[in-house]
Amino acid sequence: MSAKKIHANSIIGQQGVNLIERVVLGMGFAWYPSGGVEAGIDGTIEIRGAVTGDATRATPTRSWSGAPSVPIRLSTSGSPFPE
Repeated sequence: MSAKKIHANSIIGQQGVNLIERVVLGMGFAWYPSGGVEAGIDGTIEIRGAVTGDATRATPTRSWSGAPSVPIRLSTSGSPFPE
């Protein structure tokens, strides 16, 4: 039986998701990752007013709850992200 492996690509992908979460939350929006390894949408940003917390209407789609949201698909690499 071989040992369990976690490949570098998995770590890099998760770091990309964490970066998106940090930036989105810093903007005052909500981030909902889709979870797990998959080839589709990696998460959704829910748009909200910074002062009121109310969801806005300026969005291309709506989430399952009816709130405005933007689907996000990430693409990561091992290259450093410019600060």
